[in-house]
Amino acid sequence: MQHNSWAQKALYDLYSSKMMGLCLRYTKNKPDAEDIFQDGFIKIFENIQQLQKVETLEWWKIGRASCRERVYTSVGA
Repeated sequence: MQHNSWAQKALYDLYSSKMMGLCLRYTKNKPDAEDIFQDGFIKIFENIQQLQKVETLEWWKIGRASCRERVYTSVGA
């Protein structure tokens, strides 16, 4: 997939509601979920050139990893 704003918007439109739901389930509060959500999409967009087909994006793994990183880091702080 070509790195451009169209591709980013397409991915965002396709996965944003699912990703936000996942983040909310992990954090139980909207401000933290929004931060994690943003971090997850930054990771996706930074690596968009590696994505060949939208269908191969494992968004939930990226979202889960972002959530766990934030939740476990804040627990240990």
